[in-house]
Amino acid sequence: MYLTPRQNEFLSKVVDLYQLAGRPIHYTTIAGNLGISKWSAYDMMKLLEDKGLIISSYDVPEIGKCRGRSSIVFSPTAKGQNLIKELSGIIPEKQEWQKLRVKILENLSKLEGPEYETLLCELLKKNPAQTNPLLYCTDMTTAMLLVIKGFKDKLKGGISIKTILKDTPKMSGKLISLAGLTLGMSLTGLADKTSIAKVLGQTRKFKALVQEMDLKRLKMLEEFMDDAAGILLD
Repeated sequence: MYLTPRQNEFLSKVVDLYQLAGRPIHYTTIAGNLGISKWSAYDMMKLLEDKGLIISSYDVPEIGKCRGRSSIVFSPTAKGQNLIKELSGIIPEKQEWQKLRVKILENLSKLEGPEYETLLCELLKKNPAQTNPLLYCTDMTTAMLLVIKGFKDKLKGGISIKTILKDTPKMSGKLISLAGLTLGMSLTGLADKTSIAKVLGQTRKFKALVQEMDLKRLKMLEEFMDDAAGILLD
């Protein structure tokens, strides 16, 4: 997601003050910290809320204390906090992704025969519930490569699939080409129809997520695809 420098500064201040106070922040507090009017601060808060980066709530005075009016306060959402980490060069799910990457590559290097189909079924079963785009696309990349593996030996002649993927220059293009190759397999009639139908049912989401993904995550995903393809398609 793109933020202007001003929006980035504003969101960073919201996150910092929220973490420091341990509670939602009133927009006048932000205004005082940034040296702007309270109305400018409020307008920016609403803009960031529209982007899903912060959320507003009402601060109602506790019973027994001074009964003044309730006021609108703001808290950063998980999306907003993660975005600030990313803009600082931090990928929140990187450690979890690295564990997934190592696990998948180790499994691929050990699998034989029908075990490939078993792993494919496991991925297709769990992946729809995965909410993190990078983790979802990593599992889907594995699933599509497993489908390719299932019919690779039945094809004779022509340019190898691994060469096609390697020679596609743009990172997102290479990953989307993988989805296109998987679709092509479904037309050959050589791949298992049950598995290919499930994979194809998820490729639209895969392509949409890849097209929206930032360059750092794309590079991580591309390197994973190259490693997995090296195991499955050699």
